[in-house]
Amino acid sequence: MEFNILTPITIGFFTAFIMGPVFWVLLETSITKGFRAAVAFNLGVLFADVCFILVCYFGSIQLLEVEENKQGLYVLGGTILLVYGTIYLITRNKKR
Repeated sequence: MEFNILTPITIGFFTAFIMGPVFWVLLETSITKGFRAAVAFNLGVLFADVCFILVCYFGSIQLLEVEENKQGLYVLGGTILLVYGTIYLITRNKKR
């Protein structure tokens, strides 16, 4: 039996974006305020997403062009994840 790993990854990726909070707000807006308000809301979300992607891309392109920066970015990313995980573990145990 063959198993294609790309199929569940693709379905999960698109489902994560389709069934997000914006989807439910879009449904509520279309029911309560009508089609035009839902289209305006959807265009606003699309514009905000495109702006966010462009800002991230142009903000990080200078860092990624220089080869010496990549090692520092790996260390910075690992440190951020380590600190976040440590804080999560500490605060989780205090809540019990």
